[in-house]
Amino acid sequence: MELREEYTKYRSFNEYALNFGLSIRYELVSFADAYFIGSIGPMISGIDTERLKKGFAFSDIIGFGILFKIKKTHIDSRITFRHDSNAGLGSPKSGHNSAGLELGISYQL
Repeated sequence: MELREEYTKYRSFNEYALNFGLSIRYELVSFADAYFIGSIGPMISGIDTERLKKGFAFSDIIGFGILFKIKKTHIDSRITFRHDSNAGLGSPKSGHNSAGLELGISYQL
């Protein structure tokens, strides 16, 4: 019960990750590309959670997106899935899973 009370409190924590990845892009039509991204890298987390020990871990990300090209403007939308874990190096070792929606716009000078 003590752990349940501790882990259900609102809290914030910091994570610092450096990922290296790959992007595979396919032109659907002249103004739109579909792509897949995947990356992995080391991470440091700031506090213990019920699913991951504080300290060294790994961050894995996969995502799928579409890039629309309108003259010099690019509109990028993607969905990503992330898994953080310590690869069984410590306990607890369940890790964290999250999903994200990203939208970006860029203009080529």
